[in-house]
Amino acid sequence: MKKLSQILIIFILPILLFSQERIFYSADKFQGSETNQGPIKEYFGNVKLVQGDVTITCNYAKLFENTNISYLNGNVKLVQKDLTMKTEEATYYGNRKFTKSDLELEITDDKTYLKAMSGDYNSMTNIANFYKQVYIEDDSVIVNSNFLRYNKNTQDSYAYNNVLIKGKFNNSYLLSDTLEYFPKKKYSISYGKPSLYQIDTLEANEEGVVFDTLSIASDTMEAFRYIDDEHYKFTDSVVIIRQNIMATSGAALYNQSKETFELTESPLIWYDNSQLYGDSVHISLEEKKLKRIMAIGDAFSISKEIEEYASFLNQISGFYIEMLYEDGKINQIITQDNAKSLYFSQNEAGAVDAHKHDCNRIEMFFLNDEIEKINFLGNVNASVIPYQDIRKNVKNFYLPRYQWSEEIPKTKKLENKNNYFEL
Repeated sequence: MKKLSQILIIFILPILLFSQERIFYSADKFQGSETNQGPIKEYFGNVKLVQGDVTITCNYAKLFENTNISYLNGNVKLVQKDLTMKTEEATYYGNRKFTKSDLELEITDDKTYLKAMSGDYNSMTNIANFYKQVYIEDDSVIVNSNFLRYNKNTQDSYAYNNVLIKGKFNNSYLLSDTLEYFPKKKYSISYGKPSLYQIDTLEANEEGVVFDTLSIASDTMEAFRYIDDEHYKFTDSVVIIRQNIMATSGAALYNQSKETFELTESPLIWYDNSQLYGDSVHISLEEKKLKRIMAIGDAFSISKEIEEYASFLNQISGFYIEMLYEDGKINQIITQDNAKSLYFSQNEAGAVDAHKHDCNRIEMFFLNDEIEKINFLGNVNASVIPYQDIRKNVKNFYLPRYQWSEEIPKTKKLENKNNYFEL
């Protein structure tokens, strides 16, 4: 029991000594009085409080001596090393070196600036809490939220409720429910169905500026923001939409600097009237224009070409399918290893037949979005299926692993961005 008491004294004594650190007051005018709350002291004009490494200045202060709590009013300014806090009214709890304000306040800490409608700061733990219309800015992002906790020691932030992040290096926005931000690591993680929006200007014409918006949503998103290398990791229920390309997957990596996407865990791509899937899908852009789509591992592509025959779907499969684009238009499709194809053709009279091929490699060349030439290479087996056979049950001729999804992702808009009080 004696040993336990000694241990408690060792831990508690430093806390008591620190919490009872003396406060020194000075002002142009001073008066004291006795009240039912005990003795109080009032300070008027050029008021200054000093407690250890904390200095507070204001126009007026009222100290309740029994509790060591001071009410501060008028141009309240707290300084602790390189941190400065400003507000019009505050309460200072001397025993805890804790400052609280129910009015608008702001904190400047090195390269970080914070503002909110109310908040508090603990000078012992160096942790600040902000409430309502919170705004925080550093050298790489701007964050809005309804609640934010800031750690001066680490400069880390935790934001909750209606969080919006804007990147300072590009026109990108992130909406989420919860954010953990670690600026020294240039890293953040978002929860609660985060959505990333990247807005680019494509061109300006007589009707105004044309914008191109990329949106990516998921259950969890991690961001790595470096000046010359900004990339993101998305986990669970990933949805990507950009112009006429939409995608879903269980996981995705997006390198904004290199303009590349890597989708894994059952990725599925919609483009124009086609679908593409495989074990993984890689998408590359060049100067914001589509350059390459590649499905690897059990790759499969399906396209609808003949409107009046909805079930006559062109199909290709292989170990990988690579689609190459020029100036945003399809230029070439290459299918490699165990390549198979099923495509339907219609003559001028309207008659339709089907063609099946098995080979090592298929090369398809396009001109103005129309097939110009097809090469079938290596161990080619070909067959033609007449209309009378395919009309009975065309699905009997579909390639293995065929699956068509009707669940097309819906376009997500950057809603309520203008509701945020500062960006």
